[in-house]
Parts: sequence; C-alpha cells; structure tokens
Amino acid sequence: MNRKNSLYLNGINNWPDNAWMNTVKIRVLLLISNLLWMRLKRLCEVKSLILPQAKQDIREAVIWYNNQQNGLGKRFVAEVREKVCFIRQFPKASIFRFNDERTAVLNTFPYTVHYYVDGTAGSIVVITVFHTGINLERCESREN
Repeated sequence: MNRKNSLYLNGINNWPDNAWMNTVKIRVLLLISNLLWMRLKRLCEVKSLILPQAKQDIREAVIWYNNQQNGLGKRFVAEVREKVCFIRQFPKASIFRFNDERTAVLNTFPYTVHYYVDGTAGSIVVITVFHTGINLERCESREN
C-alpha cells in the first residue's frame, strides 16, 4: 500500500462526517429504544380510577399544606400523582391492609393511598388518600 492510500485509510475515522454519522446512529438507536420502552411501559400499565372521596381527601390536604407553606400543596399533588403512576405500573407491589384493599405510602408526606385492583375491568380504583395519623375507624366508617 502506498503512502497516499495509508493516509486516506487512517484519516477516514477523523472525518467530521464519520463522527457525525456515528452520533446520528447513536441518537437514532436511543430514540428507538426509548420508543420501545414507552410502548412496553404502556402495555404494563393498568388504567386508574380515582373515586370522588379520594379527590376530596386530596383537595383538603392541598388546602391544609398551602396554608402551611405556599406551593407545598402542589408538591403534595405531584407526589400523589407519582405514587398513582407507580401503582399503575406495579399494582400488586403494595401490601394488603383490609380485605382486598391495598395501601401505598407516599415518600415525603405522611399519607397512604388506599386502592384495590379491579380484575374484571383491568384497572385500579383509588378509594381514598388518608393521613397516617387518622384513626382507622374513620376509614372503615367511610367505606360503609
């Protein structure tokens, strides 16, 4: 091989086009893998239904937290949404509390999300969102 060809072959990896093409290839592969992951995630998620009583519990907590500190209620709602998304992805990850009712504890706030898995509809039903300091008798009386 002559000197001219060896320079050409050694220099091809340093061309901007080649580096650019590798970057494009990597980005396309990442995009495809993200799309596949999102599709797989949707297949794993179940639908959710939040009962009016649970929505009322969330509203009351938001009002209380906003009275304590401006914007804290928004953080509370964000954490409840995050927990409901987790429940949708892994509906059987939380423990049984009562009969068929499961409870999931929020990470920051002292609240639990009470829900059950509706096998016939293929969804989760959020019954209530309770402060962990609330008497359980009140929880049972609301179910009746």
